[in-house]
Amino acid sequence: MDPALQRLGEVVDTSVATVPGSSTVNDALTSAGVVDWVVVTDEVGEPVGLVPGGQLLSAHPQWSGAPAEQRVADLVSSPVAVLPAWLNIAQSLQTWAVQELAAATTASEIFDVGIVVVDEGRPVGVLAGAPMAQYLNVWSSIDTQLGGGITSIGRVTHDCHYSEPGVDACKAIRSFSEMPDLMPDCDNPRKLTPHLFLW
Repeated sequence: MDPALQRLGEVVDTSVATVPGSSTVNDALTSAGVVDWVVVTDEVGEPVGLVPGGQLLSAHPQWSGAPAEQRVADLVSSPVAVLPAWLNIAQSLQTWAVQELAAATTASEIFDVGIVVVDEGRPVGVLAGAPMAQYLNVWSSIDTQLGGGITSIGRVTHDCHYSEPGVDACKAIRSFSEMPDLMPDCDNPRKLTPHLFLW
């Protein structure tokens, strides 16, 4: 089969667990078990981030020295795209979400970003790491200007990069289905100076 016609649901790593971003690392490890990827969700269950299973394990307070109350959301450091499992690779490469993710990612960062693939709103797999790099390599071998209404499917989750001297970055996570003309106000969970979401 032509690789460009494979559906995302057929090429993803299915060794995933879903945990709320508000969970502590310890609670997340208990509920996730040993998996390749942890999909981090917001308060309504929407995927907003991705953490490698090994990173979650190494963040355990016993080994990392981090506070016991460290939240899983604090481990999310790179944007992710969220796409439906029924899209084939050629279609997915046409989406705004993937094009934005690729445009915002340098060659050295390609192993840090990923795609959370969902079926009926539930994460079913992840495309990240080396498979993500291979996926983006398909881009150069197919015609991504096929037309149709695919571009508006999917969304990108990104963390706010606003920071103040001597304070950790904001790191609020927000989902976008398109790039806004003006960035919205940030949710500002760390109670910094009120600010717009900084991409």
